[in-house]
Amino acid sequence: MDDGDVESAVNRWSDALHREASTACGELDDFGNGDYRTGLQVLLQAALSSPGAGELLTDRVHNTARSALQARLYAEAAWKAHPGVRDNDLVRPLVITGLPRSGTTVMHQMLANDEQFQFVPQWLSEHPMPRPEPESWPEFEAYRTAVASRSVSGPDLVHDVPPEAPTECIAMLRQSFVSTFWAVNMPLPGYADWFWEQDETASYARYKDVLRLYGTHTTERTWLLKNPSHTIGMRALLRAFPDACVVELRRDPVETISSGASLISRRWPADIWPPEEIGRHRLESWSRAGMRCAEAHADHAESFHVVRYEDLIEDPFAVAQAIYERFDLSMSTRAAATMREWIVQLPQHQHGVHSYTPEKFGLSREGILSAFEGVLESWKLRR
Repeated sequence: MDDGDVESAVNRWSDALHREASTACGELDDFGNGDYRTGLQVLLQAALSSPGAGELLTDRVHNTARSALQARLYAEAAWKAHPGVRDNDLVRPLVITGLPRSGTTVMHQMLANDEQFQFVPQWLSEHPMPRPEPESWPEFEAYRTAVASRSVSGPDLVHDVPPEAPTECIAMLRQSFVSTFWAVNMPLPGYADWFWEQDETASYARYKDVLRLYGTHTTERTWLLKNPSHTIGMRALLRAFPDACVVELRRDPVETISSGASLISRRWPADIWPPEEIGRHRLESWSRAGMRCAEAHADHAESFHVVRYEDLIEDPFAVAQAIYERFDLSMSTRAAATMREWIVQLPQHQHGVHSYTPEKFGLSREGILSAFEGVLESWKLRR
């Protein structure tokens, strides 16, 4: 395709996505301000020009972009139905982050057992609304669909998040179409190159308003948030939430990069995204993310608490206690008991062992450590 043909194809695709999203949402048509359109256009163009271009990539980009547009529609409609909600204060959030595969999901799900925290359950992540009480969830089609889907697929061996469990922030952040969701999880080099040059401040501002919407009736509760991509957007996050309490997990980057590459490779055929390309992409992306987080940590050390992955695996409850102490949080007897019970019931590898090596993805231990040299040095200085 020449440039004119590509532009025409992107415009037709964008129009189709907006029509489909509107139809799926009962003919809602207010997508909010148009600041998201640049990212959407870049995304669609990147899909058409990717070395992995084809039906599978097109379908995945189409479905995820449509879901993000639907979420925008739901959010805009809900904000209109609940005027003033975006003026609500948010109690300082507890934010869990770290490189992918460093234990952030375990930490997130463990702390979610404390009822003082509120979170967005996985089933609700793409349907912004005031969060309903758990006993009413079966009344919602989105919840029933999520439960039915899990009953068919079963638990995920590598990254298991049940419908009722707290979900990652990326599901909400991608509404702005400036998101690591497409930059690091799909073979879209054109989008990735563009993404790394963007300022995520506007994305985090919208995200904060989305959280206000979910917490319409629970403004007094502390938000429990989690996403590895916060390592990339940490400065934007701290602009949106200047009082955030950040729990940063750290694990040997040889393990995180290799495990992350293995996770992504399970989702893509080798002829669309070769393992060696996945390895290179993961290493470049997440070493860069690690450095961004390290620099933000250096400037905002008072906001951070560091957790070693090995400590989390050895004694997760002790790690939780240290977090509460660091940020002056109180743990009730009930929360402590529930958390301990959860730990006992969820041993590591309960769904099987995840095996991987860096060599499978064209990487080596020495090469990974070299790419992370600056990050590892910062870890020594800021424990």
